[in-house]
Amino acid sequence: MHHQALFNQNKTPVFLAPMAGVYDYPVRRLYREVFDKLKSNQNDSLYCFTELLSAKALSLKDKKTLSLIPKDEINTSIQLFGSCEYDFLKALEFLQNNGINKPVDINLGCSVKKVMKSGAGIKLMESPDNLVGIIKTIKSLFKLPVSVKARLGYKEVLILKIAPYLEEAGLDFITLHPRLGKETYANKPRWEYIKLLKDTLKIPVIGNGNITNTKQAKEMLILTNCDGIMIGRGAMGLFDLPYIIYSSINEAVPQPILPSDSCYPISQEQTVLAKIKSSAEKETDEAVPQPKMLSISERIKLFYTLINYYLEEYKEKKALVQIRKHLCWGIKFFKGAKTIRPEIMAADSVEEILKIISRLEVYLNY
Repeated sequence: MHHQALFNQNKTPVFLAPMAGVYDYPVRRLYREVFDKLKSNQNDSLYCFTELLSAKALSLKDKKTLSLIPKDEINTSIQLFGSCEYDFLKALEFLQNNGINKPVDINLGCSVKKVMKSGAGIKLMESPDNLVGIIKTIKSLFKLPVSVKARLGYKEVLILKIAPYLEEAGLDFITLHPRLGKETYANKPRWEYIKLLKDTLKIPVIGNGNITNTKQAKEMLILTNCDGIMIGRGAMGLFDLPYIIYSSINEAVPQPILPSDSCYPISQEQTVLAKIKSSAEKETDEAVPQPKMLSISERIKLFYTLINYYLEEYKEKKALVQIRKHLCWGIKFFKGAKTIRPEIMAADSVEEILKIISRLEVYLNY
């Protein structure tokens, strides 16, 4: 789906975040299939991103990195990190020579020391001229949609200063995770910056940060007026959560509600909050309509499907690492999860994992 169609369907899109070591191709495949199975409208879709990939590695024609980008995966952007315009140029040439012609998302949020040391990730925000040059090169030479996923900045807020230049360079949309790079997940995301960014730009702005349920998603939409919702850690192991949120935020115009503990109140919106306070105080989690979730038996079947997808893609040793993680996340609401999780992590073969899954039907309280 082209990005313009993505934002012109009179519906708010939902995105699965690019998370290295979490949302690789086998699990993206499963999330998308669950979304497609549950959706009621044929045109509805879940938009995904690849894991964080190195533009430098692709510029050097690294086949291992290339293998992480399936040619036939639809509605997916390739997320790249780098700091050199030439690396992006050669990387995209390499991809196109291998039949891959997908939208590009530039990472402006990674704060891993190795990445920052090269001037990439969140550090690239500190070189706006370089970043503008990279965007212009991709747009002019490859005619591809380009987006960025950014944090606020590393030590100080930079995104509001540089975003207008990125828009002018031809950026198609931007995702903001409103934390500083030096902040941990213990720090609450400051959604007010999503609102400020939305007010600053004409291009679509996607909101990201601490979205784990439909109530929080609706709060973000009301308080920021963002054009889409991106889910990251909140969806780990919950294969139906992207659809549940998508269905909920698009079923009707969300009713005003007060912010939850997931964000700071937006100082610029105090007047609006005062107006909606009386109705918001009556809202409870139970009052928020919840689309039907998958049953325990359906979730267990998905575990088997996920294992098959990983074994199709990787050798058993590598597949096992990912399978264990996703199963531990996937049983978080199962009764007895604390008991069975150590067994999953201790399993040293897929055969052992299958035996553990066969016993999951015992834990039917969800």
